[in-house]
Amino acid sequence: MTNRGSRFSATNPTQTERKRMRWRANIVARPADLAVPYRHPAPDDCELLGSLMLAAYRGTIDERYQTSAEASSHVAKYFDGQFGEPLLNCSYIAVHDARLISVTLVSMDGGEPLLAQAYTAPDWQNRGLASALIQLSMNALAANDLRVLNLVVTVGNLPAEHVYRKLGFEPFDQAL
Repeated sequence: MTNRGSRFSATNPTQTERKRMRWRANIVARPADLAVPYRHPAPDDCELLGSLMLAAYRGTIDERYQTSAEASSHVAKYFDGQFGEPLLNCSYIAVHDARLISVTLVSMDGGEPLLAQAYTAPDWQNRGLASALIQLSMNALAANDLRVLNLVVTVGNLPAEHVYRKLGFEPFDQAL
C-alpha cells in the first residue's frame, strides 16, 4: 500500500535504526471500560502531555527525548497539524487526581484517521487504560462514519503490539 501523501514521519532522524510498521484496524464500536475520568485534549495540555510522554517512554524502545521540553515540543506538533489534522473530538486523556495518566491523540492523515500517539504513565500501565482510550477513540470515529484506523508502531514494542492486536489491529504495510 502506498503512503497516499501522509505527513506522518515514521522515524526520528537521530534514531533511524528503529524500524516502524504501519498497522490498521477496522473500526468496531464497543463499550470501553474506563474506571477513571477522561476528557478531550486541548493545546494547553502540551506541557503536561510532554511530561507524561517522557515518563511513559523512559527506558523503552521508543525513548527519544531527554527533557520534558523536547517531548512537549513533539506533542505541540500534533496540535499544530504536523501529523495531520488533529481530531480532538476523537482523542482522549484519562485523568486521576488532576494528573494526566494516559492519552490517545488521533489525527486525519492522508484521508484516513491515524492514532498519532498513545501512551500511559508507568505506574498506570497494565490496567487497560490505553485499550479503553483507544476504544473510545474508535467509538468516536465510528460515530463520524469512519471505518478504519491506522497507526505506526516500532517493531519490537511488544506491549504496544499486544494492545493493538487485542483491539483488532494488524500490520498492513512493509516496515518503514
